[in-house]
Amino acid sequence: MNAFQPLLVVVAVALCSVSAQQSFRYEDGIPDARCPMYDNPMSPVHLAVANDCSKFQKCFNGRAFTIACPPGQEFGEQIQRCDYPVFAKCRQGYAQPEPAEFRYEAGSTDVRCPRFDDPFHPSHLANPTDCRKFYKCFDGRAFELQCPEGQEWGSELNRCDYPFLARCTAKRAEEQAKASGRQDGSEDVDPTGAEQKEPEQFVRPAKAEFSYSAGVMDARCPTYDDPYRPIHLAHPTDCRKFQKCFDGRAYTIECPPSQEFGVRINRCDYPQFAQCSLQKSRKSVGKASAYYDDYYEDEEDEFPIDSAEWTPEQREMVAGVVDGRCPATDDPSEPIHFTHPRDCGKFYKCFYGRAFLIQCPIGQHWSVRFDRCDYPKVAKCTIRGS
Repeated sequence: MNAFQPLLVVVAVALCSVSAQQSFRYEDGIPDARCPMYDNPMSPVHLAVANDCSKFQKCFNGRAFTIACPPGQEFGEQIQRCDYPVFAKCRQGYAQPEPAEFRYEAGSTDVRCPRFDDPFHPSHLANPTDCRKFYKCFDGRAFELQCPEGQEWGSELNRCDYPFLARCTAKRAEEQAKASGRQDGSEDVDPTGAEQKEPEQFVRPAKAEFSYSAGVMDARCPTYDDPYRPIHLAHPTDCRKFQKCFDGRAYTIECPPSQEFGVRINRCDYPQFAQCSLQKSRKSVGKASAYYDDYYEDEEDEFPIDSAEWTPEQREMVAGVVDGRCPATDDPSEPIHFTHPRDCGKFYKCFYGRAFLIQCPIGQHWSVRFDRCDYPKVAKCTIRGS
């Protein structure tokens, strides 16, 4: 028996260490909206960890607890358990997040990039040698980004797209063919005999968008304007436009993409806040406009739309949800935004004490640091998109 005493001591110490590592504490759990408040022991909810296949999260009483798989195994979301990688298929089923490649020092100073950026009209530059890459301007610097797999940068489209639409490689091949033709002496000859000039390599100036003659005389516009209280008028036929008064004239101006002009808020904003097209579509909204004035006075009142007509996500977009983080009075100069708990391509915006769901443009994620939607490599969102 004395010969086995050292072995028993080692086993006892190992068991004590394992029990200490697997100790359960309620404080270790993280509140997660995907976890139900009341658990079903016959159907437990397990969640995958975004950055590590060797771990998973188990839901309990509305919280997510991180648990490690046995050594050599991975968590498979389809099979809802840890198993060998060939069965779990964790890395095959989910794309691993790319490392953060955005660093301010990585950008190069470029005179074509403006010092102050407009998030609604970002500046992009084509890569001179690689069609699969492009440059995005930020704070006066040009940062190199790569298009998604199988796509190219299209200068005319101002985005990445399939090669037959972007036509980057095709145009450069045509330019090389013309250049080789000139080297062979087979350059085109002008029948008039005029000497051909090389195309100028200067950027064309942007068209002037303001013309005094473009304004229309309107009796609603005062002769003398107050710069601190400009007068805006709704467009009679298009919610995406509005009219700005200047010197007794009304000038038509377009709202930023995906926004509309709201008469009550006197600015361009998302459709659920502007309430321009929603009030015009009586067929789908029903009596919403009649109840809109006193809609925010009573938080218990439901949005006057049939529940079978809208999905929960559509209801969050149109009616919003009560959120204690949203103030009762909004500051247009400093809007309050929240991240979506499960999708990087969405976010919430506060409006009169409610949080409204908004989708980022296609291919972009919500950035907490810059408080706007941007490219994934710049936004660096850590939430798994659904």
